[in-house]
Amino acid sequence: MPPAMRLSVTLCGVLALGCGGARTPGADGGGDASGAVDGAQGRRDGRGDAWREAGRTDALRDAQYGEGIGDIGTVDAALSAGTALYVVTSDSDAFGLRTVSTDGRGTPAPVPGFAGLVDFDGLRLASLHGLLPVRRDLARPDGEGPFRGIRLPGTLGTLYYFHRKLTGTSGLLVITPGGILRVVHEAAGVYADTLAEHVALSLDGRVGVAAQKGDRVVLFRTDGQPLPGGGSSLVLPSAVAVSSLQARSLTVVGGWLYVVGQTDRGAATLLRAPLTGAAPLEEVLVSRARGRASAWIGDQLAVSEDESRLLVPAGANAGAADLFVVEVATGLARRVTPSAGSLAPRGEVFGAEGGQLALSPTGKALAYVKEVQGKPELFVAPTQVGGATAQLSDPGRFKDAVVAFVNLWFPDDATLLFMAGAGPGRMDLYRWELTSGRLANLTGYGSIKAPFDGAGRFAPRGAWTSPGRTHFYWIEQDSLTGARDLRGLRLPGGTPFPVTSQAYVASTGGSFVHCAASGDLYFVAQPRVAIYQEEVFHLRLEQGGSATRLTSLAHPSGASWIVRDLTLTEDCGTLVFSAGGHPELRYLWRLSPPSAGPARAFTAVPRYVADTLRFTADGQTVVHASGGAVDRTTLKAVQLGGGTPTTLDPQGGVVHLFAVY
Repeated sequence: MPPAMRLSVTLCGVLALGCGGARTPGADGGGDASGAVDGAQGRRDGRGDAWREAGRTDALRDAQYGEGIGDIGTVDAALSAGTALYVVTSDSDAFGLRTVSTDGRGTPAPVPGFAGLVDFDGLRLASLHGLLPVRRDLARPDGEGPFRGIRLPGTLGTLYYFHRKLTGTSGLLVITPGGILRVVHEAAGVYADTLAEHVALSLDGRVGVAAQKGDRVVLFRTDGQPLPGGGSSLVLPSAVAVSSLQARSLTVVGGWLYVVGQTDRGAATLLRAPLTGAAPLEEVLVSRARGRASAWIGDQLAVSEDESRLLVPAGANAGAADLFVVEVATGLARRVTPSAGSLAPRGEVFGAEGGQLALSPTGKALAYVKEVQGKPELFVAPTQVGGATAQLSDPGRFKDAVVAFVNLWFPDDATLLFMAGAGPGRMDLYRWELTSGRLANLTGYGSIKAPFDGAGRFAPRGAWTSPGRTHFYWIEQDSLTGARDLRGLRLPGGTPFPVTSQAYVASTGGSFVHCAASGDLYFVAQPRVAIYQEEVFHLRLEQGGSATRLTSLAHPSGASWIVRDLTLTEDCGTLVFSAGGHPELRYLWRLSPPSAGPARAFTAVPRYVADTLRFTADGQTVVHASGGAVDRTTLKAVQLGGGTPTTLDPQGGVVHLFAVY
């Protein structure tokens, strides 16, 4: 589980619309940040295997990568006092939560109510708000696999799906940074038979909704405050008989929840209810021409950033859909597309084939991709009645070779950014000004005059805006050189600038960390794309410009060097990460950002390091898991001053650290 102040950016797609894109596998737009291994990563890990094949010893590896390691000696300073809340297991379907003292003086103890034969299952965000993965005031995915939860804003904690195997109940659990376990909902049943994996949350993270047993909506609070009836959750009654709900469609917006379902008669329906729990679910009329109800409603609803409007695809079927704008406060819907067609879905995350439906920040304009005579076309339209729709992909603007329009996003109500090209790896970034009708190719790899030829040369691999919305950043993989460079654009009308040049910006989990107080971003990249040697870089998000390289850890021989698990203390004064010549042989390192002072290793023996690094409250001790491999780790603690880590729990297995307090 990513530690405090750590950001897991959704990076193999572009622009996780609202930080909500769950970690998903795939190299061409599906989620490098999930830790999924793409072809390039697999090729690189093979270089690490070459160490063993060549018979190199750990001693030789230490000699070649030992700069800074020789400073480590025996440290007399005691480990910091605190408590670690964690799991250690060899069976991901049957384990219990434990606590242990971080100073090495206590013994592991089971957590009452969660000891033994308890497990977790992954949660996903259903609706996606905003597009700012670096913002810490929005709920966002956290972790992967069975420990994938939803990190809540502020100090609320992380929301998990748990199952008690002895009692046969499942529910939702909040674990706060202070180690408080708060069961917010529990019901009889097993896994998806009880609750679907998708949940939706309010912007402040205090209220959420889930689908229970496929046909009921559960309203819950994560902050300990009661709902009507005195509990932390309640099942909402429905004024419409519903046979099933589409959990992916759950959307919390402007004090209301919306969800797509199917009635007992088999008709599609859009339902809404207030988040207070004071009224039942009621139907929103989404009608086609001549008042006929829509037989199909899409399960992904787009939300304007001011939460005033909702964009809903609906129609006779998925191939004959219209777009409807729903006024959130009233539930009134109106059709805004001039003719039905096959609309492209918005997608959970932006990527090479995602983000093809967008609503402007105040809901005044929308953009969408629709198939016309077998070819994708891009349209922009105002949402008010009587507004004219513009086809941006007409022959006067784009040649017929341009068949890909992805990653539509409005930085404001008057500007649309999007990527287009002759294919997923031949993209350019474009800007359309709605008022003037000006269209510009910002990256200029293909033609810069209309009609554009679509001969771009990059594939999108990740993007976000700065918290202050002054800059837009994206990772582009160059189809000619293989480089993955970070580029920036000052909003709304600036020109692109390079952040890295002919580098390879990493996109695995733990490769990015953001300091909310200062706006500093730290990330991992190869300075030279052809040599797999990763270093740590720094960027001031609100200022833009070129990134500063903070480390020079790799050996001049050109042998592999990897950096993982970037982790900041709460005051952003210390950056810790793991690094070494092989994924299973890494040291722990520290530096004091954002200076370019030398990084120092503070463990002397290279081991496999799990991705759950956390600091004690005083920021002086790092609690982590390490060992021979991912399933042979033990919970440990080590002082930042360096030395041999102290084993806190001798039981080995897969260790997951939830909190240190």
